[in-house]
Amino acid sequence: MSRQNLLTVIFIVALGLAGYFWYTYSQSQPVVSEGNGGMQTMDLGDYAKVESLAPDLTLFANPLFKALTPLPVPLRATTTPGRANPFVPF
Repeated sequence: MSRQNLLTVIFIVALGLAGYFWYTYSQSQPVVSEGNGGMQTMDLGDYAKVESLAPDLTLFANPLFKALTPLPVPLRATTTPGRANPFVPF
């Protein structure tokens, strides 16, 4: 085996090992948020707070929003650009 092939194999193995360790390390860490008391982990109660959020629909009652109009329909081109099948040889 030539030296360049050996270095390539070593690089690929090292890259694979680094990816494996990075993946296992990232899976073992808890989700952390910055709170008033410093670092704290998020639990299901925090996720329940997020799910209980409701959107503010007063925007749709605003007169400025109601005054918006849709864009006009774009004009269609009268000719087709290019060839029907661009892969056919000339």
